[in-house]
Amino acid sequence: MPAKFLFEYVEEKNKEFAKNVAMKEVYTQRFKQTMGCIREIFPYGFHKTNSARTITRVRFESIAIGTWWAIRDKNGNINKLKRDKVAELLADKKYQDILRADGGNVPTKLKQRLEFVRKYLTGE
Repeated sequence: MPAKFLFEYVEEKNKEFAKNVAMKEVYTQRFKQTMGCIREIFPYGFHKTNSARTITRVRFESIAIGTWWAIRDKNGNINKLKRDKVAELLADKKYQDILRADGGNVPTKLKQRLEFVRKYLTGE
């Protein structure tokens, strides 16, 4: 199911980009801002620890999209994000449980992971 969803999403975005070339730059800037923010405030990026060699999909999506949502909520001002205790977020038992919970492809579990990061970074 995720592969089908991703294929359909990319196909739709390619059509939108073809109609509106400026959208490509908007999405490129969003991506760069989000990845720059993650590089700056997450101690190990998408990794669980400094020595970890792999990145789980659920960790990647929660950090990547949750961070983008937080940036969006703060109107692009990454300085308004709660960044002083990100290590605590990553070690939070509830966050760890959400990442481990069976349901990697379940929409409600996905949203729960994304919202956990967004809410932490925005201070909600």
